[in-house]
Amino acid sequence: MTLSEFQKQHQDAISFMSEGAYHRAAELLKPLVPVLRDQIVACEHEKQESLCTANLDTSDPQEPRKKSKPELKLTWKAAPQDTSRSFFVNLYGSLLNSLGICFYELRDLNSAMKCLQEALRSLDPETGMRGIGAILHEMARVQQDLGNLPAAIELCKGAIRATTSDGSEATVALLTLGVLYIVSGQREKAQAVLTLLRETCESRHDLGKLGSALHELAILSSHRGNGLEAAGFFVKAMRVKRLAGNITAVEGSRAALKQCVSIHPEARLHPLIHDPFTTM
Repeated sequence: MTLSEFQKQHQDAISFMSEGAYHRAAELLKPLVPVLRDQIVACEHEKQESLCTANLDTSDPQEPRKKSKPELKLTWKAAPQDTSRSFFVNLYGSLLNSLGICFYELRDLNSAMKCLQEALRSLDPETGMRGIGAILHEMARVQQDLGNLPAAIELCKGAIRATTSDGSEATVALLTLGVLYIVSGQREKAQAVLTLLRETCESRHDLGKLGSALHELAILSSHRGNGLEAAGFFVKAMRVKRLAGNITAVEGSRAALKQCVSIHPEARLHPLIHDPFTTM
């Protein structure tokens, strides 16, 4: 398989994932995993052979040296010799992470966890920290759906630590952690995390995540019995989501606002609830 063939198949799979066609994406990703695994093994053999030749060279310097190289499954030189294995290892981790996401969306949680665990083991901590954070976050989502909330929370914390230098990845993990704290009844911690997320998104003008943070703050307020505050957050979430152009998300917050009003009638008294676009 050539580089262009590999990249095309991988990119096609990513495209299918973005369209929600996870089954088709998984079918494209599965055959790439053993190909890349073989490439890593071949790189290890090359490195060992090179070390042996450097440390113990008994050949006649006048005679041409004959090298027996393992067959490489991927026919391209991806990086300099001393970093090629790291390149392939991190690519392997990314591939397994994508496949794990496909299994998660297809509700095959056990297969998803196996893929993600193997992806985590494969990554090089020195060059793959961003990938490690993404994988830990996906593992947290799987554990949440399996009902293992304490494990999900710890994985999410690990994801945040691993992605502190990447604003986008960190905010995704913060949002999930806030939700996990709400679901597990840890409201004070949820408040702290979601407030931090809100402030971070405001400073970075990240409207997409800001809308989600406001929506979750509304849910938290509703759980606390403060319908008036919840209504305010829901309306603000709808405004931000509209600015971000996410109409589907706007409707999600509108539906949640309706439910909030049915539970907390006093929510109708919030002045923002009478904005034209919040009509229920």
